[in-house]
Amino acid sequence: MDEEVKKALEEQGKLIKEIHQQTTALHRALVWGRIWDAARFVLFFIVPIILGYLYLFPLYQKYTNSLKALQRGEEKPAQFLQEMPALFKVLLPLAGVDFAALEQQARNQGNQLLQRIK
Repeated sequence: MDEEVKKALEEQGKLIKEIHQQTTALHRALVWGRIWDAARFVLFFIVPIILGYLYLFPLYQKYTNSLKALQRGEEKPAQFLQEMPALFKVLLPLAGVDFAALEQQARNQGNQLLQRIK
């Protein structure tokens, strides 16, 4: 019976080593999966937000400063509207700026210049 017990213990030892290797491989895969999930979140969500902020904020600052100059009378509406990209034409009404009134003012100013030329 000692022989049978020794064989059974050796066999169980081999099986336990095999189970341990499989468990270690599974654990490693789970850890790398978590790392990839975090990296993917940073890569696809955080980085675009930061790059968008770094790219769009200076443009937004430029056009808000231009809008303030327009409101103070230091800049002409036609010049302001020509330099403005389409994105800000969409965003200005959200900020409470009456874009249609600015366009009308630019047209009126253009008509006044044409009348002066004639």
